[in-house]
Amino acid sequence: MAVYQGNVIYFQPIDTVYRAVLNAASTAHIKVEQADPYAYYIKLNMGISLFTWGETVTVNLYAINDGRTSAIIVSKSNLGIEIAASSQNKKNVDKVIKLIQNCL
Repeated sequence: MAVYQGNVIYFQPIDTVYRAVLNAASTAHIKVEQADPYAYYIKLNMGISLFTWGETVTVNLYAINDGRTSAIIVSKSNLGIEIAASSQNKKNVDKVIKLIQNCL
């Protein structure tokens, strides 16, 4: 299965980053499949395209002691045999990171 992971540190509190992720998804018309404000977990569905059968992106947030937030963003293809899946997963992670930054 094609998977890509990105790790980012945000200089914002975890609740602020959590809201930014939800706002980013809404702004980009990305479907939120699951959101847990207590576990700071968000699951996004990127939808299908001409080249893939779609991807699922998960965002896990972790508070860092000094008020920063660590985000682990993982994109997985819905089907693991797609030729374009690897590059699309990287694009998804990069897109979500940029969208979050724009909402902070």
